[in-house]
Amino acid sequence: MVNRFGEQNLAYIMLIKQEWPSRAFLLFLCLLDTVFFGFFKMKNYLCADKGLAKPETMELNSKEVEEMISFYQDEKLRLSAKLKHVDLFLRKLQGNKFDSESGVLLTRTGSKAKKRGPKSVWGKFILEQLEQAQRPMSYKELMDIAMKTQGHGQSKLPNVRASILNSAFRLRAIAGKVTTVSEFGRKEKFIVATHWLDEKGQLPKAQIMWLKEEMGFTPEPVNMSSIPKAKYEEDIV
Repeated sequence: MVNRFGEQNLAYIMLIKQEWPSRAFLLFLCLLDTVFFGFFKMKNYLCADKGLAKPETMELNSKEVEEMISFYQDEKLRLSAKLKHVDLFLRKLQGNKFDSESGVLLTRTGSKAKKRGPKSVWGKFILEQLEQAQRPMSYKELMDIAMKTQGHGQSKLPNVRASILNSAFRLRAIAGKVTTVSEFGRKEKFIVATHWLDEKGQLPKAQIMWLKEEMGFTPEPVNMSSIPKAKYEEDIV
């Protein structure tokens, strides 16, 4: 009997050695070929078991459905493990340290890296205020809210200001969770949540209207290519 899976795996190894241009396409071929092979194998088995000719369409009873569900669940687990193994070695061979789907940093074992150290209290504060307001906010507004809610005196303002500016910078330049909108010819900027922007870098119409009417501010579109991708899984909004 021909070792069907042995020939299949050999073909995949030869493709990898020839530096196949698309890893995603290679993995798709692997998945597609194996699933269809398993499908026709199960179909032939059911037909042979009942002594029937191969039908054009399958009509399955409840027991046969359960058998096929069990079969494909096993196939899913096996293929998932195989794809994970292939992905791990491709990353090692190509020197890729980031997950191909989410773009987050990976460890040597292929798991998603976790941040070290305590989470930023002020970063959480900024994100919470934006979600509560559901509109752009200025740095000064955030500082005023922080001073009021934390019960700090004016002597603590320099510390609060530094904490908010530093945390906002990390959220903007590293995590990509917030960004700023500006108007040509003005220094003032407003902080916005990145997920509020559409593909053209525009804020929702209601927020643009609020800036125009309340602040006399006309925001320019944000350059979406300048927004960094999250490095850690917990930074993904």
